[in-house]
Order: sequence, then structure tokens, then C-alpha cells
Amino acid sequence: MNPLSRSDRKAGMMKRVLRAGPVVALLLVVLTASGCGSGVKVHGHLVMDGKPYEVAPDELSYLIFIRSGGEPKVSCGAIIDRDTFTVEGPEGKGLPPGKYIITFRVTPSVYAINQKKASPGDKFKEAFSKEESTPLSCEITSSTKDVTIDLGKKTATAS
Repeated sequence: MNPLSRSDRKAGMMKRVLRAGPVVALLLVVLTASGCGSGVKVHGHLVMDGKPYEVAPDELSYLIFIRSGGEPKVSCGAIIDRDTFTVEGPEGKGLPPGKYIITFRVTPSVYAINQKKASPGDKFKEAFSKEESTPLSCEITSSTKDVTIDLGKKTATAS
């Protein structure tokens, strides 16, 4: 049998819990500050000079949001459906607020190339496909509801 009484064991457990409290609080602050936790699920529209731009069924598209500066480094692909897109963020928890560089690339599908319906290569001749040179960027805040990417004007606007 344990030489400590039940009340002594309870008191010892409470002391350990109370000592762990500040450590747990500090851990929560660090995780929140580092971008873990909930973020912003970004919804948006692709337009060409203000008119909806639809990715064709025989095209492959790649839309990526890359956080510039700040830690942790985050890059997330978007799910594109016709002229709209959604960026769910890491693990589906949204994007951490911050400034983002946006890359976009549209290429014909292998089927379209094989059927001679299109030639290989980026439809926009790499105007938006490189992180170092894309003109597309925007600031994502906790109140961002929508991002409009205008491929004709080469702009991205968060609202």
C-alpha cells in the first residue's frame, strides 16, 4: 500500500498542475503568434480585364499563394472551379494573415497536347508563374472575404 494518504496524493497532483499552467499558457501564445491555429479561408475570382476568366476543361491550372516574409513560411495551392477559387490553407485551417505573392500558371492537358489541340507551355508565357517576377500580390487580413485576380490588369485585390 502507498504510504501517502489520498489527500496527500491529491495535493501533490494539484501542485504539478499549477506549475504546468504557465508553461501551457506560454505554449499557446507562441503557437498563436507563429501562425498556427485558425487562419483565413480565402475565396476569390479570376477575371480578365474585369470579366470572368474560366479555365478551360482541357487546361491544367496552378494558383499558389506564397507568404512573403514572416514565419512560418507558408505556400498553399488553390482549388479552382471555372472562374472561382478557394485557398483552404495548411491543413484546411486557412491562411495566416500576411502579405502573399501569388503565382498562376495555365497549361494544356496532356490529352490536349496529344490530340494536337494545343502546344505545350504556359498560356500566359510565364507572366505570373515565377515567385520572383509575378506582379500578383495582396495582403490577407483576418477580415479578408474575397480576392479578385485580374489577369489582364495584372493585379490582385483583397476585400
